[in-house]
Amino acid sequence: MHTKYVDRNTRATDWDKSYDSMKNCLKTTGDLPQTPTEQQWLRRQMIAYKDGRMFLRKGCKRRLEFEAIIIQYPLAFMKLLYIGTYDDADKVLLLEKQLSVWKHLMSCTKKKFMDTGSRPRRIDGSFGRISLLVDWFFHQVDNYAAMTNHMRSGDPRRIEWMHVMTAYPNFFAYTDNKGSVNSDRRWESFNIVLYRYLNKYSSLPYSSPPHSSPYNKRSKNIAIQHELYLWTRCQMREYRRKTRRMCIGSWRRSEWEIIMKTFPSEFKDGYRGW
Repeated sequence: MHTKYVDRNTRATDWDKSYDSMKNCLKTTGDLPQTPTEQQWLRRQMIAYKDGRMFLRKGCKRRLEFEAIIIQYPLAFMKLLYIGTYDDADKVLLLEKQLSVWKHLMSCTKKKFMDTGSRPRRIDGSFGRISLLVDWFFHQVDNYAAMTNHMRSGDPRRIEWMHVMTAYPNFFAYTDNKGSVNSDRRWESFNIVLYRYLNKYSSLPYSSPPHSSPYNKRSKNIAIQHELYLWTRCQMREYRRKTRRMCIGSWRRSEWEIIMKTFPSEFKDGYRGW
């Protein structure tokens, strides 16, 4: 018994027909095709896209077209990825809200790139809204590197993030080829934690917290505060000496001066013995 051979040109033609059918359905209804055959084809394409093979291998023209349609109709593909069937109205509504928030913050990030020529940093002034954007931005970076949450393979948000990284390569120069962050990310993370600590407790972190401190309740929190205490002392020493990361003109020194001006009384005396 012989298996019928289908040449590559025929398979390519069939793929293009299925793709055009999906595209037309999205344009007219805003949703993906619902027939079992078309749904099966879609799932195969999502697997092929994830693995980078067949007609959706990396660098292939069809892959770029497939990515473009995913970005254009993100909710439809998020339904396919996270729900499978479209009859769960509550889950669809949740996806819509998540996508709306993500799109808004992505728009703010792009505007930040174009208006200031830099990625989100708290050096920009207001600690409120800017700190939210900073938190969100680095959360995307972490998820992208780990391929977790909404940055898993095939998610429209991951694909759009990849395009943003390509469009603004200078703002992602601090990441390696997997998207993992270097010491800049660690420094800004500690800076955010310190700001929140000062805002909540109105004092610098100490190695041995006072008895009234909530950090006495759990040893884990004490260890976290001790690490923050050591980091803060190191930054204050480098700022005073104008050395290393706190040299004159460095962005870290500028950000440190902002937090000092925001909490002048806490930084007035510094640590005892200094």
